[in-house]
Amino acid sequence: MANITNHLNALQEQDKLKRTVEKSIQDEGTSPMAPPDFFQPPSKIEEIAYEQLPKSIKKLVDEHHTALEYLKKFEISLITFKESGFKYTKELSVSFKDFFEFFDKHLIPHHQKEDKYLFPVLEKYFIHSGEHSKYMSNNKHDTPIDVMSDDHLKMMQVGSLIFNLLGIYVRIPDVVSRNLIADIIFNKGMELIDLLRIHIYQEENILFPQSVRFLSSEEFIQIERYIK
Repeated sequence: MANITNHLNALQEQDKLKRTVEKSIQDEGTSPMAPPDFFQPPSKIEEIAYEQLPKSIKKLVDEHHTALEYLKKFEISLITFKESGFKYTKELSVSFKDFFEFFDKHLIPHHQKEDKYLFPVLEKYFIHSGEHSKYMSNNKHDTPIDVMSDDHLKMMQVGSLIFNLLGIYVRIPDVVSRNLIADIIFNKGMELIDLLRIHIYQEENILFPQSVRFLSSEEFIQIERYIK
């Protein structure tokens, strides 16, 4: 799991998207007190059948499906952990270990492929087509790519936090302290699951169809050199 910390540090050092507190005024029709359902957005981009997707996008979708399978198992383990009164069994230990090995060896590299090879190409089309907002203070563009990249960083941070808390949890003898830490592990674990599921939904129903709309076959050929 040391790779998670290394990847996180590298990503933070390379992060060019320095946020400012001042944001442009929200679009009318959406209230911050009643945001739209992520899985039932006000409008949805026309779906593209899996068979019609470029090879690189198919690869990313396949990796999403694998991630969702691991998420389901992780969710079941977290709920079992909670309902048992935070009894840390051998089975739970193995289940958590399997999830974080997948997280470190497969999910983080998946995000890095998107960040490095797909997102930069797609971002320029969002800017060119006017699908962006601007920061009020420095007039920088803010596109859907910024949201997806922020998600990648946040998921890495939350995943690293959960893993480190598990390491502390198993070493603390005091029951009260252990239960407090276990409760944080459960809540952060469910947060990570929700974040990943929403992120995958947004990529497959918004970002990937947009990439098919914007990118040329030549650009996809270049991307497929790295996402295959």
